[in-house]
Amino acid sequence: NYNGAVPGLVSIYRGQGRRIFYVDMAQTLNDSDLFDGLHPNANGYIKMAAQWYPTVTSAYSQLMTH
Repeated sequence: NYNGAVPGLVSIYRGQGRRIFYVDMAQTLNDSDLFDGLHPNANGYIKMAAQWYPTVTSAYSQLMTH
C-alpha cells in the first residue's frame, strides 16, 4: 500500500511547487537481484544506480540553474 501511494504524494508535492523526484524501482529489480528477498545484491545495486543516475543528474542540473 505504501509504495502504491508514493506517486500520488509526489504529484501533490509537485503541485505545491516543491522540487521532488521519484524513481520507480518496482520495474527495475527482480528476485535474482535480491540476496535475501528484500535487500539488493551487487547486481541489484548496479541496476539501481543505472535507474537513479539520470534522475540525480537531472535534479542536480535543475538545482544548479536556480
